[in-house]
Parts: sequence; C-alpha cells; structure tokens
Amino acid sequence: MVTLYVPDSRVPQVTVITAVFNAEAFVAQTVQSVLDQAFGDFEYLIVDDASTDSTPDIIQGFAENDNRIHVFRNTRNLGVAASRNRALAQAKGKYIAFLDGDDIWYPDFLREMLLFMEDGGFAFGCASHKRVDEKLIPLRKPFIVPEAITRKELLRTCSVPLLTTMLRRDAFDEIRFPLLPVNNDYGLWLKLIRSCGTIYGNPKVLAVYRMRKGSVSSDKLRSMRYIWQLYRTQEKLGFLTACRLMFIYTLNGFRKYYGS
Repeated sequence: MVTLYVPDSRVPQVTVITAVFNAEAFVAQTVQSVLDQAFGDFEYLIVDDASTDSTPDIIQGFAENDNRIHVFRNTRNLGVAASRNRALAQAKGKYIAFLDGDDIWYPDFLREMLLFMEDGGFAFGCASHKRVDEKLIPLRKPFIVPEAITRKELLRTCSVPLLTTMLRRDAFDEIRFPLLPVNNDYGLWLKLIRSCGTIYGNPKVLAVYRMRKGSVSSDKLRSMRYIWQLYRTQEKLGFLTACRLMFIYTLNGFRKYYGS
C-alpha cells in the first residue's frame, strides 16, 4: 500500500534527483512538475552544475518555499554524471527517481510508478513518455516502453528513459553513474541489470521528454563513440560482438528517434 505525503516523515519514500546546467528557460516547469505530484512523500535533491544563467536563482526560490527541496551547487562544471552521483550520495529514499532540468512529470507519475513497483515487487522499473519539442509541441507518437527488458535486449538498444526510471535503492550494492559526458545513464542501466536481471516497463504515459536541438544527447555520432566504450571497457565484449551490437544499436536507435 502506498501512503500519501507525510510532512514529518524522517525517511522519504522517494528521492527525486535533478542535475541541471543553464536551464533557465525550462527548469521552473521541471521543478513545479515534481511539486505538483499527487504523491508527496519525497525529498527533492537538485544539483546545479555551476550554471552561468539564472538557473540557481530559480531553483533557490523554490527551495525557500518547500523544505523537501535540497539544493547543491558545484563550484565548477563537473558534468551531469558527477552531479547525479553527488545527489545519490545524499539520497535517503527507499526509491530513486530522476528528472532532467528540461523534462516534465505528469502529476500522477510518482503515485503510479510506486504502485507499479510495489505491486510487482520490482527493483528497476520505467514508464512510457510523450515526446515534444522545446515548446511542448508533440513530435512523434509517445514512446511506449517494453513490458520487460533483459540484459541481452538492453545491449541491443536503450529503451529505458531516464526521466521515467525508478530504482529500489536496497536492491543494489551501488547506484553510481559512470563518468561519461553522454550515455552515462545507459552505462548505469547495464551495471544494474546484472543485479536485478530484468527491467520492467509500465505502458502508461507518465512524463514529457523535450527533444531539444543541439542538446548533448542529440549528438548521435558522439553518442555512438561512448556506446562503443561501454561495450568494450565496461561490458568487456569482444571486438566482433561489439561491432555486431553497434550495428543493431544504431539501427534500433534510428527507428526509435526517427520513426513514427
């Protein structure tokens, strides 16, 4: 049974983590979407990665009005992986969820995902999401996550969206992103699936993913270089196996991002 928000709860049910850098145009919507959750028993850890715009002022303004928000500010730009890891080191919740500083949760995201995770007894889950441009105009059909994802399937394509991921913290010895500028979430998923065996997908559309032009994640050639690094260094795959999976991953990625 998932309980509603208990303001004086010492251990929150969920730790929500946002790492943000120069997102003044979007971050207020992101933070507000967390505060608008129907389920309110959470702590919200926001790490500002040495932003040079008004992002720090915006998030600090929210923190002054809600004691569930805890803001950390890097003195220099460390990258999104190190920023998320800084928050993970402070996390107290039974579950961990992530939301980038330009994406949005629907108000029932936490409630629906907690019910999904607890009813199924899952350690690692994710949900489907809507894909939009910077002005929230739909670009394609919603991305519907698979019902279940094994390591073999995960190596062939990353169908686990960071913005809808939920992890049960005690199911893993360590939750820490590899220090890569892109695809660090994919690297973490590949590590964690060795412990939990399967990632479970909730078909409900519970979030909004902004597909921004010029974003780090939109640089596909650079992205593939780090996929190769994950295959060879972290996963220790042989050269021919890595080549075969790179081809499959690229093909699946094209279908995912440029298909209907």
